[in-house]
Amino acid sequence: MPKLLFGVTLSLFSSLSSCRLEPPPPEEAYAELCARCHGPEGEGTERAPALAKRKIPYPLFKAAVEHGMDLMRPIENVDDVGLRTVMRQLSIEEFVPQEVLPSSYSSPETLYLQACARCHGDGGQGKGGRLALRKRRIPPELIRAFIRHGIDDMPGFPSLTEEQLSALSDYVARLK
Repeated sequence: MPKLLFGVTLSLFSSLSSCRLEPPPPEEAYAELCARCHGPEGEGTERAPALAKRKIPYPLFKAAVEHGMDLMRPIENVDDVGLRTVMRQLSIEEFVPQEVLPSSYSSPETLYLQACARCHGDGGQGKGGRLALRKRRIPPELIRAFIRHGIDDMPGFPSLTEEQLSALSDYVARLK
């Protein structure tokens, strides 16, 4: 019996030694974790949108990777250097237009209707080919990042207070 246990233990250690203990280089990580859905060059597939040549601010890109969305699972322990390397590899620009908010609004719904509904629709159903917000699995942290930083042609709203950001994020999450 001890020989059998030793053999199993030795086999386990030898198979573990072939496992990667260090994170892979960013290019390999993208190929292993992302390319199946986003395409080898980030061109997008029927399973996930294109990433290449988009305007995605770094904080939003990082939040999407860390928290996942829709069918994308979260990835733990991401490092900034690796993420920025992947962004350069895919020619992702970090610039996104910023928008000035309406000077007054009485509720998160009013703010949504004034600043978001023209593209996302009054009830989050999408409008003019823009992404619908309904029926999506978007973690609250990622909703906050989208609102704060914007993406592509969607402006970010960095002037929102934390209270306003939380109220608007909660409102968007309830559109489902």
